[in-house]
Amino acid sequence: MKKLLSITFVLLLIMPLFAKDMLVRVPILNKSDMRTIYSNRYSIVDKNKNTVTIYIHDYQLDELKGLGYEVEVVIDDIQAYTKERISYNPKVDTSLTSHYHSYDQTVAIMDSIAQLHPDICKLDTIGYSVQGRIMLAMKISDNVNIKEDEAEMRIVGCYHGNEYPASEIPLFMIAYLTEEYGLDSYITHLVDNREIWIMPIYNPDGHVSDSRYNANGIDLNRNMGYMWTGEGGDTEAYGQPETEAMYKWSQRENFTLGLTYHTYHPAVNYIWNYTPKRSADSTMVLQYANIYGDSTASHGDAYWVTEGYDWYRITGDLNDYSYGIDGIDDVTIELCHEYVPNAIDTIVNPNPPYDTTYIYNLDTLFLINRGAILATINKSGQGIHGYITDSTNGNSIVEAVINIQGIDWYVFSDRETGDYFRPLLPGTYTVEVWANGYKKKIISGVNVVSDSGTKLDIELSPDSNYYGYKLVEANIDNTYTPIINAFTPWALWAPDGQFVPLNNNGLIVIDMGNNSTVTNGITVYEGADGTPNESYSVYGGNYFKGPWTLIGNGNGTQSFYLSGTGLSYARYIKIVDSGSNGSSDSVAGFDIDAIENILTEGPKAVIYNDSLDDTNGNGKLEPGETANLYISIRNVGMDTLKNASAKLITSNSYITISDSTNSYGNISPNDSSNGSDYYTISASTGTPVHSVISFHLIITTDSYTDTLPYSLTIGGLSNYLVLDLDPNTSSGPTINNILDSLGYTGNYTTTFDSSIFDDYSAIFVCAGIFSNNHKIDETTEGPALHNYLMNGGNLYIEGGDVWCWDPVNGGYDFNTDFGIDAIADGAGDLSNVDGLSGTFTDGMSFSYSGENSFIDQFQAHSGTGFNIFENIAKPYYCGVARNSGTYKTVGVSFEFIGLDDGTGNSTKVALADSIMHFFGIYQGVSVSKLNLLNNNRHIKFSIKNHLTNNIEINYISDIKTNSKINIFDIAGRNIYNKIVNLNQGNNTIKITPELNSGIYFIVLDNGFKKFK
Repeated sequence: MKKLLSITFVLLLIMPLFAKDMLVRVPILNKSDMRTIYSNRYSIVDKNKNTVTIYIHDYQLDELKGLGYEVEVVIDDIQAYTKERISYNPKVDTSLTSHYHSYDQTVAIMDSIAQLHPDICKLDTIGYSVQGRIMLAMKISDNVNIKEDEAEMRIVGCYHGNEYPASEIPLFMIAYLTEEYGLDSYITHLVDNREIWIMPIYNPDGHVSDSRYNANGIDLNRNMGYMWTGEGGDTEAYGQPETEAMYKWSQRENFTLGLTYHTYHPAVNYIWNYTPKRSADSTMVLQYANIYGDSTASHGDAYWVTEGYDWYRITGDLNDYSYGIDGIDDVTIELCHEYVPNAIDTIVNPNPPYDTTYIYNLDTLFLINRGAILATINKSGQGIHGYITDSTNGNSIVEAVINIQGIDWYVFSDRETGDYFRPLLPGTYTVEVWANGYKKKIISGVNVVSDSGTKLDIELSPDSNYYGYKLVEANIDNTYTPIINAFTPWALWAPDGQFVPLNNNGLIVIDMGNNSTVTNGITVYEGADGTPNESYSVYGGNYFKGPWTLIGNGNGTQSFYLSGTGLSYARYIKIVDSGSNGSSDSVAGFDIDAIENILTEGPKAVIYNDSLDDTNGNGKLEPGETANLYISIRNVGMDTLKNASAKLITSNSYITISDSTNSYGNISPNDSSNGSDYYTISASTGTPVHSVISFHLIITTDSYTDTLPYSLTIGGLSNYLVLDLDPNTSSGPTINNILDSLGYTGNYTTTFDSSIFDDYSAIFVCAGIFSNNHKIDETTEGPALHNYLMNGGNLYIEGGDVWCWDPVNGGYDFNTDFGIDAIADGAGDLSNVDGLSGTFTDGMSFSYSGENSFIDQFQAHSGTGFNIFENIAKPYYCGVARNSGTYKTVGVSFEFIGLDDGTGNSTKVALADSIMHFFGIYQGVSVSKLNLLNNNRHIKFSIKNHLTNNIEINYISDIKTNSKINIFDIAGRNIYNKIVNLNQGNNTIKITPELNSGIYFIVLDNGFKKFK
């Protein structure tokens, strides 16, 4: 890089005033070791398969040894170490070549660059540190003094003060962009079409004092307000002036992508860090992370690409906050193979040793990262962008929400200009936009192309909708809710049946909007998790982090008013779970669906409860069924609903409403009414199973009208459900895609919801391989799956710890259900997965390339299960199947996705199809579950191929007899009959009737009894 400046002053190094810090490494011999490290909340800075590197205070060394660890000291005094490194080849000028820069030098360089390039550079102080130092950021763009409809990129360095390379790379990028602008066409294009914000030193006090922490001793990268747990040492989220400044900066600007720099261990660390579940934008997030990693590889050092949780779990960090609150894809870049390398050439051979020896200096470090940074800046402009405006006057709407159907993670229009940018991969999307005071708008067929932004200006029509606008804070203990709480945006906008469980004592803070503050009252809508009227407290305030005033305590859906609280208005609402709602499942605690801003003091109707009286009594409307729907209404307003009546409507072509009206009479405030009647609805035979039907309930009273949204899910039996509990979500999507491609009907989910299990003939559970695995608990999850089996279900479970380790360490013991004898916790030695002769895996042979750590070893229990897969190289069994007569199971200790396709039937497609056939399920239509009848006589129907109308009936008969098969349509017409001969014992009957798509009844009459 060319030298830009030569401003001379003295480099000052301030020694720490507190106990020295250390970097130590401890061995990880088993899973218990890793759990101990996590439970004691040590600051992990690196982790590999066999060791973990920890940043500690010196007094914690004896503590670690007392826990039984053999501790290797990597750096015995970090302050002395960094002082030596940053003083190596000392210089007193501020040139950008081959040496580190103090905080004062960095500020001076940024100021000088801004003065040299005022056409594209603007300095901005975004806040002040504990000790009053400015937190300085540089904006680089053409037309730098105005906000344009351009993607905004954020680059932040030195979150931890003594990670000195993390401040140099952003500083070098400022110099490079300004130096090459007008000379390099690619750089010029980026600067002209992006707003690039770069902050080299986020933690000025830590940088000056040579400390990881700020001047209050707080780890700033554990202090942001998304899933904050206090592990950074503070007593509240956003509790430091630096994190408060970051929040306010991120609300003022509208960043699209972000890069945050740390040391050490070269890595590209993408979200999430707090949970094993993938983000809603996981495909894009991973692709962009790989772009960064691939670029570093092509420039001399291949950075490891990893999801944060897969490396090591933290909470309250900038990455998770950025995506969780603001919708920014922010990535942590870990630099260097040393904590702080020498500024000039130094030979680095990492310990533990790797195959490569690296020659490092700051210039080469920048060259390794430069192309990756530029590629990320470029990708920040790929997606959709434009202005959100009022259709009546053309004014910008500055607090609008933009959502992509199927992703369900929101971005927001700029609070000053009303423009927005939503990053997306190339493809075609359906866009939803809404804002307080406006109707929601849906735009379909929006195309995005590579490396370009699709211009999409959107007009909204005024309306009277006012709901929670944006998250401020979400702190939810994810011990029991690692899945649902990843979708915290579900707490925003109107009630829609999607909700966020707060868990025990969890809380959420919602910004109602600067232009839609609460002046009268709010209605808090409870989500329907099966436990109604859960308790919580409501607080209001006018600064995002308090102070807070109690508005009231509530149960379930309830309205609250500011009158008598001392608040004349409230912009921010905080909901806190009471702590008494239980905490033992994935929807524990109060479930928040929405917060509505009540603009008037009149009556207000909400749907309070519903029930369905259907033909078969299962409480679900199924294809071809008619049911009576009961809907109760509650008045959450301040005045009486007088002479209330309602009409139910839908535009869904599958649904007929034959009785659409009801009378509710007078409903006093906080009272409810079931009405005098019910609504009668019918679903046609072709209604898709599990589809969601949207209705509107039009409420009319003497002085009030409203339209309330209502929805229900169509019942019926689908072939399969893939329940993906694996933190890596590795096998689940593959299994789902294969089964779908084979023509089976089913769904994929990462949410454990046992209420839907009986809607599926088979469930595929993916639990993962250590350390990226999920333990199926013995209190709720395990018993729910056991009950599913006892009701005649079919269950596949894959997991490296499910069979041996978990049952003796708090996990559910499935071995009896699956006909398995556990042998050993195993090791990382699975190389081949071979099928066994005489089973449905006969002839299959796979090499294995999946995750391979502590693979459980087991075998079939004599008389119940049978072995289906073996690792011949060792040897040991790794797959067992069972046919109990009531249910069927397949249990394996490997990952399905790790099976490498071979020839013949040695493919994942063939295996998936064989498992379904073993379960008695064939593609074409939904399969009836096993129905036990009369002394073990039973009948099971399955259609192998819907297009050829082949029906196979399996029947156990106690005697030899002639029987008749009759098929009736839904109207009761006999459309097929045939005489068949039954032998004593097992019988397989194959018939080929000419049937159209629909639902049919098959009746087998053996002369003694009819089976339907």
